[in-house]
Amino acid sequence: MKTSNVYARIEPDVKEKAEAILNDIGIPASVAINMYYKQIIISNGIPFKVINGMPKQINIGLMSKEEFDTDMENRYNEALNEKGVEANKYFKQFKTRMKKNAK
Repeated sequence: MKTSNVYARIEPDVKEKAEAILNDIGIPASVAINMYYKQIIISNGIPFKVINGMPKQINIGLMSKEEFDTDMENRYNEALNEKGVEANKYFKQFKTRMKKNAK
């Protein structure tokens, strides 16, 4: 099978972390990249939803009861459809924000 080269600039820490995971599971980076490209073809686009990593921040004190209920319903539906943020990740982000606000 013929091959072709792909050259890409990647942040060093991202490359290091990703390659460590790939090494642990026994997949060379070139195979993982080939798999990703094949998934792009199969999906006819990026094979995962691209979203802003931080959830929308809300201030409950400034919301009406109706706004709060709507926001809670939307977040519940996001969780049901696996569009939310994992709890561990959210609380880590929350703790980081709290530390920054305390300074």
